[in-house]
Amino acid sequence: MTDYSQGKIYKITSASRTDLIYIGSTVMMLNRRLDNHKCEITNCASKQLLILSDAKIELMHLFPCNTSEELKREEQRVMDTFPIVVNKMRAYISDEDTKQQTKKWREGNKEYIAEQRIINRDKMQEYGKQHWIKNK
Repeated sequence: MTDYSQGKIYKITSASRTDLIYIGSTVMMLNRRLDNHKCEITNCASKQLLILSDAKIELMHLFPCNTSEELKREEQRVMDTFPIVVNKMRAYISDEDTKQQTKKWREGNKEYIAEQRIINRDKMQEYGKQHWIKNK
């Protein structure tokens, strides 16, 4: 079981590219987390920094907590204090933010949604029938 009382907020920076900063959170020792960043197969945004010979990981602050959500919320709070970070994804997004983003997307994509409803009309009708039968 993960020990969130060991929570940490860190940054990866480079002296040669001071415009780049990656913010992260972990419960691991920082040198181990940096090794994981270097070994990650995915195209993590931290790669922009890790290809530089002077990239380093630094503790920003300790953040003992109880859950992953608490740690991710703190990571996001710290990310939001920087005007620019290389992180491609948000560490945390609230349910309310998700609803607002969905509403905004739907408003900007009304034509696409209407087209998809026409294209998938038969599938949607069949799904509705099966759902009704299953949940009589």
